[in-house]
Amino acid sequence: MSVDYPKDDVEIIVVDNGSTDRTVLLAKEMGATVIEKPGATIAEMRNTGAQRGSGEIVAFVDADTVVDRGWLVAAVKRLSNNRIGAVGSRLQIPQNASWIERLWAEQQREQNYSGEIHWLGSANLVVTRECFDRVGGFDPRLRTSEDVDLCGRIRGAGYVILSDPEVRATHLANPKTLVDLFRRELWYGKDTLRMFLQNPSHGKHAKSLTLAILYAGSVLLVPIAAYALALRGWLWPSVLAAGLLLGPPLLKSTVVTIQKRRWALFLPLVLLYIIYGVARGLALLYPGNWGVWGSKGRTQAP
Repeated sequence: MSVDYPKDDVEIIVVDNGSTDRTVLLAKEMGATVIEKPGATIAEMRNTGAQRGSGEIVAFVDADTVVDRGWLVAAVKRLSNNRIGAVGSRLQIPQNASWIERLWAEQQREQNYSGEIHWLGSANLVVTRECFDRVGGFDPRLRTSEDVDLCGRIRGAGYVILSDPEVRATHLANPKTLVDLFRRELWYGKDTLRMFLQNPSHGKHAKSLTLAILYAGSVLLVPIAAYALALRGWLWPSVLAAGLLLGPPLLKSTVVTIQKRRWALFLPLVLLYIIYGVARGLALLYPGNWGVWGSKGRTQAP
């Protein structure tokens, strides 16, 4: 890893959950400690890496993430303040990003935000060992949103989470097509209900579940509306379904375009938000996502 930090002070641990390319071989050739855990969840993989490490700071990145040279120096500097439990920043997009990547990044108001923040993605997250151990690490029962859950517990323990653009990393595997975006949000939506049930007072969880319910309702209404219109001549089910489907994207797109003062963003954003919402609604409807929590509890990092 090419970062401006003393090599003797860095442990590189790669946790692989069943890759079929040359990841394991290349990591070993580069001198990294490699742990193979086929089928492990993202949370389990991150906990495993943290447990193997011995440093006072634990830095998490993904295989498709490239960090800047000053990434670790900036993170360690920020974490010298005992109030700060975790630091990172919003993932940047590559220079050859597709229009979907650019648009999705632009509609995020905190893309280059500097200051306290509610949560950061675990693909670029640096945490003090003391903080990570105190909150019990990532919850291995979660398939997605493990970073939102961890950050909520970090803040609940009294630590500050800091966004610092100098702790910069670029994500190379963002959705580049509408199909990719749909698949990603279908995956991210798997634990929407579980996250809400675990912490119903968390505003982000409540908002995500509400939106998923609206879109699940619109998806269920489509065949009903088609039947009512074709065989009964009833228009109101179609109006209701259209309202549920188009209402949130139109509202959100209007807010963002007014904030950005760029009306050319409006229609593309409506399209992206519809795909986002339908994927989240379908994820909520999938029976496998309504299962009870597994028996395996949260792992306490040593």
